[in-house]
Amino acid sequence: MIIKNYLVLLFFISSSALAGTSGYLPLKQSAKLERNIDQLLLMANMTSLKKPLSVSQVKQALNKVCFTRVTPLCTEITTHLKKYQSPASIVDGRIAVQLSDRTDSTLANQRGIEYQSNVYGHITGYSQLTEYLSLTAGAQLNGSDTSLENTYISVGTDWMQLDIGTKPHWLSPMENSAMLLSTHAPTLPTLSISNSIPLTDFGVNYELFVGELSNSDNIYYQGEYISGKPIITGFHLSVSPWQGFSLGVNRILQSGGGQRGSNSFSDLIGAFFDPSGSDNTSADLSVDEQFGNQAASLVSQFTFSGDTPFSLYFEYAGEDTSRGFNYKLGNSALSAGLYIPYLTDNIGLRVELSEWQNAWYVHHVYGDGLTHEGSIIGHWAAESRNRDNSFSGDGVGAYNAMAKLYWLQSNGDDITLSANVTQNESYTSYDYHTSYQVKAEWFTIMNEYQWVSSIEYGKDIFNESYYSISTSIGW
Repeated sequence: MIIKNYLVLLFFISSSALAGTSGYLPLKQSAKLERNIDQLLLMANMTSLKKPLSVSQVKQALNKVCFTRVTPLCTEITTHLKKYQSPASIVDGRIAVQLSDRTDSTLANQRGIEYQSNVYGHITGYSQLTEYLSLTAGAQLNGSDTSLENTYISVGTDWMQLDIGTKPHWLSPMENSAMLLSTHAPTLPTLSISNSIPLTDFGVNYELFVGELSNSDNIYYQGEYISGKPIITGFHLSVSPWQGFSLGVNRILQSGGGQRGSNSFSDLIGAFFDPSGSDNTSADLSVDEQFGNQAASLVSQFTFSGDTPFSLYFEYAGEDTSRGFNYKLGNSALSAGLYIPYLTDNIGLRVELSEWQNAWYVHHVYGDGLTHEGSIIGHWAAESRNRDNSFSGDGVGAYNAMAKLYWLQSNGDDITLSANVTQNESYTSYDYHTSYQVKAEWFTIMNEYQWVSSIEYGKDIFNESYYSISTSIGW
């Protein structure tokens, strides 16, 4: 069996030399697999400042870590990658049942799925049509609603791949959430161009994308509120000048919608390089003449391999510019994280802290702010605010702290214990309480199917307690 696994592994490593399109690994849909890949990247001393991860990138990590040895971690990841080699296969799927008394709230980073959804799930298939053309087809079930998630066509090479459809985007090294763009809201349809493996000796990664947010009736234009679908444009660029360190920048721009129309390419370039002059009203720039809304972030990650490997990662973001200077981020947000996969042989730890100032996700032109289908597109904990007047709600500052303990059992089962605390600032007119949640998850494999059961308890910002119990089967 070991020899067989080793030969299969060598086959996948050798196939990584192909220069065609690459599939992507699940994003916030398969916790066990995604944690395994995080461990693999850390062991390979490789960083990741955005997701989803490409299959090509994971193959590179396998080549570094598993070429001369076979471990259960290598075997599990290789077994999953095998699905991407078939002409057509189901690469990921899960169906869950849930019981909860929490209302008017969504599960963190789960693409708009509500606590009140008694049944939810997803399925994703992949087909490599030719070396330079592939199709990913997926669907998500949310109660009685079904939507196309992870459905996109890919064409190109490893240095420039075009993806058209509902490909997810995660612009941060953080695991708990991303300030600019995460998977908390349903995935918006986009057209994106990116590379699937780092370029040059400096490990360059880039991505450009443009998409359309859901319809909003709160777009301010010519003294009244109109309806329309704002456009969102995104940009990512990162470098890894040496092994174990990467530094990157992200930008998102919200514009257009209804009668505000679509901006020209020159308008986009002007807003990109002069955000203060394009988006801050003045004697020379009226509200109607503004390009729109922007946010940016600087991100970095350090990985340290050794007897006790660990990773440090940071995100410094701004919802606006400060004092008219394009290089200064205003309404700042700072996040930091620490990941130690092996505190002991069977216990791992992840800790993350985030704090943001006022005005995040709200905007005077776009009354619903940076939202899609009713959910904030960035940090899920920012929805812990009064949202009676708009989807984005009260633009109050807050902090969020998260801790996760991973406990691997001797029989191969996994237990994850997590805690989250969110506290809004006191300067707002609303009487907020500290929100918290504790959660326990148990992962096991029975008859080759993955079973995950969880129980969650917490209190929200209005001091209302709640519970949630769920169980799911995956394959």
